[in-house]
Amino acid sequence: LSKADVRLCLGDQTLKNSLISTRDMYMKKYNITVTPTVVVTNDKTTEVVTGSNAKKINAALEKFLNETK
Repeated sequence: LSKADVRLCLGDQTLKNSLISTRDMYMKKYNITVTPTVVVTNDKTTEVVTGSNAKKINAALEKFLNETK
């Protein structure tokens, strides 16, 4: 992106409002209170992993991949 494109994007209040609204909706839906939080979801299950625990994130992803086969 050019500097002008970045400035245009950063100055887009409609985009900012949309991102904030979407973030807030998912924070409430999944009770997200800390960062990082990883949400892995499909039609069957949702796994919410808080913190930077690679083993838990990996396990959630493996579960998701096994269910979607």
